Amino acid sequence: MVTLFKKFPGHREEVFSLYKALLRHARHLPGQDERIRLELMHKIRYKFRQGKISKSGVNVRKFLEEGHEMEQSLREFYKNPEQKLVQELLDAELPPTHRELVKARRTELLLKKYPPRKPKGDPLQPLEKQREGSYVNAHIKYSRRYGLMPKVIDPEILEHIIKPEALFKRAKTDIKIEEQKLAKGPYRVKKAEYMGVPYLRTMGPVDRRTSGKLLNQKISVIQLTNMELKAKENLFYCEMETRWEHLMKKIDPKYECFDWREFITDALDQQRKANQYVFEGHKQYANNEMKDELIQQQAKANMLMMIY
Repeated sequence: MVTLFKKFPGHREEVFSLYKALLRHARHLPGQDERIRLELMHKIRYKFRQGKISKSGVNVRKFLEEGHEMEQSLREFYKNPEQKLVQELLDAELPPTHRELVKARRTELLLKKYPPRKPKGDPLQPLEKQREGSYVNAHIKYSRRYGLMPKVIDPEILEHIIKPEALFKRAKTDIKIEEQKLAKGPYRVKKAEYMGVPYLRTMGPVDRRTSGKLLNQKISVIQLTNMELKAKENLFYCEMETRWEHLMKKIDPKYECFDWREFITDALDQQRKANQYVFEGHKQYANNEMKDELIQQQAKANMLMMIY
């Protein structure tokens, strides 16, 4: 078995002295800001960690030579400070770690197994042209399904006849949809209820406060249901324990006897009271504050309809 170089005392002393010297030079670089110093120190630590696990004498010798060259360059930098030298050290690319290589290999295998879909059409085209192209392709596909268009189409006919027809039909469809929306009038804000929690069903999505209340109510109902199911499962064992308590009481009159079923019933009662308390709060909100909110939301919907 090959012994690591870090096991040899002489090698360890030389590496530690070189490591400390490099960090000392990087920490006290003249005329450099803190960001450059920290980045250079990070590169030094990274290089030494890479060489720490190496068992090859050639690689270890190469790492030490590079470290001594860097230390000599930093010494000369004190005599003749040049930004170019530090920039060359910072621009040096670090070799990828084992974790990065494994991650890159996994990504390569996944891309081979599940290649990304190529987008239809030219993705560099403007969005409007892509949309028009999709309308024309849908029109051609629909017409060919019912035998209204040949498989081979002349480009001139496609550009000057079929494309305007497809865009015209699409515009008619859009106008019809908008007319139907206008005929319906403004959105009717109405009261709704979910698991006993009243809320307003508006045009947009449910706001964060209402969604939080609905989620909490759902969680509390599920908790109560689970507790009731567990109580039915454990009720037999509680009855057996209660009988045993009564038998012990007959043998020893001083024995304190209590009913084990009370633990289950008390827990269920507490959960039911908590749920009822929350439900009463929701009911009070529905009777008082919800009426004003309904008027405000309906006025907002009417205003949006007028602007539209």
